[in-house]
Amino acid sequence: MDFTQKIDYSSLSSYIDCPRKFFFQYMLHLRPTSANLDLVFGSCWHYGLECAYKQLMIDPDTDPSDLIKISSAGFLALWEIEGTSFNEELSFPKSPGNALNMYHKYFTSVYTKDKNIKIIGVETPFVISLGDGLPYYTGRLDLTSIKNDDSVIITDHKTAKYVNETTLAGYDSSFQTDGYLAAGYLYYDKLPTIIYSVAQVAKTKNDFFNHTVMKSKSLIDRSLHDISFWVRRLLDDIEKYNNEIYDVDVAYEKGEKSFMLDRNYIQKSVHRAPGYACTQYFRKCSYFDICHSRNNAITYANKTPQGYIVYEWDPDKHNDEMKSKLEG
Repeated sequence: MDFTQKIDYSSLSSYIDCPRKFFFQYMLHLRPTSANLDLVFGSCWHYGLECAYKQLMIDPDTDPSDLIKISSAGFLALWEIEGTSFNEELSFPKSPGNALNMYHKYFTSVYTKDKNIKIIGVETPFVISLGDGLPYYTGRLDLTSIKNDDSVIITDHKTAKYVNETTLAGYDSSFQTDGYLAAGYLYYDKLPTIIYSVAQVAKTKNDFFNHTVMKSKSLIDRSLHDISFWVRRLLDDIEKYNNEIYDVDVAYEKGEKSFMLDRNYIQKSVHRAPGYACTQYFRKCSYFDICHSRNNAITYANKTPQGYIVYEWDPDKHNDEMKSKLEG
């Protein structure tokens, strides 16, 4: 993805967590060869709900039993592509069987039909101009609804192992929330309400929580200013890296060995942010070992480290690829 043209929440949040993690993930395009159960389950759960909501756009009176079947079929279709490497018993509670039980609970106990609310968009893409030559901020709205009083509601679905005050407070301050609010305001000329529908997936129980976020226009403007600040820092870091790579290429043209390719050379761009970023979410960062084994991560640009593959992330291409696989 060309970050001078567009940037999304996932890549920006990765940079804010740790610039070196962003470097591995979005500049060198390294991905661990082993699939991440949490991400796979979350994607499948999300896709199942997407299928159900698209049906509700066509027929708002669809029976809950049919919504359960539609969402379950969607989950299983994507799981067949991305999740079959996981053992059902070992992956529990993030397993297909448990997901189907959760859809049943969601559409019989949590989701309620409201004749005053109309679904107007499912997986709606948005683009926000940050101005001043900065890239566009892009994303997708899971579910967009409008009330009879013309107020706009944006619903985003999440899965989590635990749900507490810290979890919910994280949604309040997230740049993802700020992007949704700005997009809703720009596209519908209304200050939207965001509802985070959080599915707690735990061995002891499955539960659902709704967390509502509302902000004033001035807070949305401040958020866009903050996003622009971090995007500028990211672009500055990319430029520093490109200058380092340029010096490497010049050395090659001269038939010289660049000292920058020494594993002990201290890289001057996309620095590490050791500490919380290395062990957040109660696990090591996916790049922990290769990050700590060398001072100079530039050396990985020419040779993919063992245990990783090269896959370039682009949210637009990713959605097209997923749909192509599902159609196949």
